[in-house]
Amino acid sequence: MDLKKIVEFDKHIKWTIDHKSNPYAMVLDVENIWYFSEKDNPKDYNFFKLLIQDNAKPFKWGLSKQKTIMIFEHGGFNYFMAPPDIVYKVQLKIKKKKKR
Repeated sequence: MDLKKIVEFDKHIKWTIDHKSNPYAMVLDVENIWYFSEKDNPKDYNFFKLLIQDNAKPFKWGLSKQKTIMIFEHGGFNYFMAPPDIVYKVQLKIKKKKKR
């Protein structure tokens, strides 16, 4: 699948905003985090499941970088799956360079 030509594929999904106290939000240091579950939208859940499995890159975190989640990056947002059957969409903070 050529993902560079796809502009938007998640506009019709009803995303639920999550709190920044979510453990994934703290690990990724996000600006915003949204999610939907398989119960909410099974058709789109299957689409995202296949999309993330085919195109995701590993993100390692933890004390010795022993934990890994697979993250798919597209259009300024990152998508990943977490148990039990939840798809997350995150917008990362833009890190500014410090002036000396």
